[in-house]
Amino acid sequence: KMPTSEAAALRGHAVLLGHGRVGSVLAEFLRQRSVPFVVVDHDRVLVEKLRSGGTPALYGDAGSPMLLDRARIVDAGSLRFEDGQLRHDGEPIDLVYNRLTDFALAEPRHAALRAACEAGAAVVTPGPHAHALYADKRNLLAFREPARCTACGIPATVATLLDETLPEIFVVSADNADRLWQQRKRYFFKPFAGFGSKAVYRGDKLTRRVWDEILQGGYLAQQLVPPAEWPVAGQSLKYDLRAWSYRGVVQLFAARLYQGQTTNFRTPGGGFAPVFIAP
Repeated sequence: KMPTSEAAALRGHAVLLGHGRVGSVLAEFLRQRSVPFVVVDHDRVLVEKLRSGGTPALYGDAGSPMLLDRARIVDAGSLRFEDGQLRHDGEPIDLVYNRLTDFALAEPRHAALRAACEAGAAVVTPGPHAHALYADKRNLLAFREPARCTACGIPATVATLLDETLPEIFVVSADNADRLWQQRKRYFFKPFAGFGSKAVYRGDKLTRRVWDEILQGGYLAQQLVPPAEWPVAGQSLKYDLRAWSYRGVVQLFAARLYQGQTTNFRTPGGGFAPVFIAP
């Protein structure tokens, strides 16, 4: 159990689920920027070592409701919006780190969180506006239209670069359905607001049943671009690079190493890996 003094001080902190290869890098990143955090890990020896070094840490299963409550991770359905204030068990909340996949907060059980967000009574990060602006895949259509990009304030040189380098992309519709089916091996099919590669299909793996579901709407067809590969532990793994940015400045790079279509964190050498830039 975390010491009472440490638990009482947990406010506005980040929670790291695991302190392994990636978690330890993120911990150092947060520490250097004076961002408070707590580690949750199932390795008791590691947890004790972290605590002895002054790092708040909890031992246990990250999926345990009791442990999540101690780390102050709560179910959004338990929040209440009363008298202009978002609350949990009567305690006021002014910032929510949102991990819901109900991106628009449209489900009835998320009504309190949505109301607080709309009223500006709490910072919800990321919120519906952030998802619509940065994560809705339909935005990729605009990046393939230089005139539209420049109208939004994007420099002409950047707009041209986006148009020349981004894979071609279309909204799947009845008008292009026959052509896309015939050329399906050239495309990936992705839902507008999907996440974690859910309901994403490679064209060469499509069945007629799935295709009929795609034609119901809400899908994009994006040109298939084979991933690059990198040698790891005597094997070749696919990889892509991710950049985390804030206010236009890249804060952190990481690589995703995987086999198949997605990262499963079980492939030896697979998962997320830090990226170091050589001088």
